[in-house]
Amino acid sequence: MTQPLVVLKDPDSGGNAREIATQTAMLKDLSVDLTSSVQLTSGIQNVRTQLRAMRAKLAGDSATTDVRAAADSLEREFTAVEDSLSQQKGGPFYEWPVKLTAKLVYLVNHVQSSDYEPTTQALEAHTFLKSQLRLVKGKYDVLMQKKLTAFNNMLHLRGLPTVITVVP
Repeated sequence: MTQPLVVLKDPDSGGNAREIATQTAMLKDLSVDLTSSVQLTSGIQNVRTQLRAMRAKLAGDSATTDVRAAADSLEREFTAVEDSLSQQKGGPFYEWPVKLTAKLVYLVNHVQSSDYEPTTQALEAHTFLKSQLRLVKGKYDVLMQKKLTAFNNMLHLRGLPTVITVVP
């Protein structure tokens, strides 16, 4: 058996249907941005883990000093990009500078905290954070497409296993 279900607006809600639709659209867009940020972080951590394991495996092999140095340099570059997304340093969380992913989470919480349309400030913050995410993604793409590809080519020529990438 089936029967229709009509969802009505909460009469105590201050927002009207248009405001709630605007809020929902922004939250969906923020969800895409937050997912992208998390996927970038995951991709970077995947590469960094493999680079650390490679350096450890090749430790003590004098014939691979250049490979270890290149892996170390590449990991530092990936770390710098990851640090744009989330804090990499230890210590109490309240001492950490707020990074891009945390700012996106804060904005999501702010926007969903009421039934009204997002404020002008929230819209401007989203535009700014979206542009910052594009910059980080651009740096990530350069690292993956150019520097990691060149590093993998060097590994391939030396008969060493390459870094396996996961596309976010």
